[in-house]
Amino acid sequence: DRSFDRAYANFMPHHLPPDVKRAGLAEVHRVLRPGGEFRVFDFGRCSLPWRALFFLPTLLRGLVPPYWGAVGPHLRGELPRYLEAAGFEVTALRRPFGIFELVAARKTPS
Repeated sequence: DRSFDRAYANFMPHHLPPDVKRAGLAEVHRVLRPGGEFRVFDFGRCSLPWRALFFLPTLLRGLVPPYWGAVGPHLRGELPRYLEAAGFEVTALRRPFGIFELVAARKTPS
C-alpha cells in the first residue's frame, strides 16, 4: 500500500473487460503514494476520423463481439472517466497520431 511514486500502463488496459479494468485501476491507486503519478498510453477516441480505418481489419475478421467490449470504451474516449472513478485526477490528455491517448493522472493527496 502507498509504496510507489509512479506507475505506467502501455497498451494494456484496452485488453481488459470493464470490470477487470476498474479493479486494475483501483489496485494501481492503492499502491501509489498520495500525489503519485500514473501514465496510460493506449487506444483512445479518434481525433482524426479517418484513423478509425485502423480497426477495419478487425471488423472484417469478425472479432468485434469479444473484442469490442474491452476496446470500445477506449475508442469512445472513456479512459479518463475510468481513471477519475478510481480516484485519480486527470492532469493531462493528449491524442497523438489521431488514434491513441496519453493520459497523465495523479493520486490526489489524502
